Amino acid sequence: QMSWLETVPRARASIVLASVWRQLPYMMVMLLAGLQSVDSSLEEAAKIDGANGWKAFLHVTIPSIRPVLITSTWIAIMNNFQMYTIIANLAGTGRGTGTMTLSIAAYQEAFKNYEFGRGAAIGVLWLIILFIITMVSNRAAERTARDYQ
Repeated sequence: QMSWLETVPRARASIVLASVWRQLPYMMVMLLAGLQSVDSSLEEAAKIDGANGWKAFLHVTIPSIRPVLITSTWIAIMNNFQMYTIIANLAGTGRGTGTMTLSIAAYQEAFKNYEFGRGAAIGVLWLIILFIITMVSNRAAERTARDYQ
């Protein structure tokens, strides 16, 4: 194994780097689609009203692509919760709790320790956490949808 994966901070950094590398193309396509859907007349109106490029971006572009941002962020969170292969291949499971995630813990409990009940309990905990994140995300999306109606 590589020496730069020996320590927990470096292993975490490599996991983050690999997951960003994996998700970057999808995120860029989604954000590009969102940016192309922004109504150019709103940007022109902001510039006529005296907004510079930064203020037009903050007050026109970002609110216009907020649904895309929320959806893309939610998909990234879901993908990261399901991440097993990157962690298992890069950092292995020998770092103790330094690179432990729920997917790694469920796998270890169920298939390495043969504690299927504990593995299932971790899976249920995982489901509850994702359900809570889904509810928060849906509330944010509803709030955004109400702003545009």
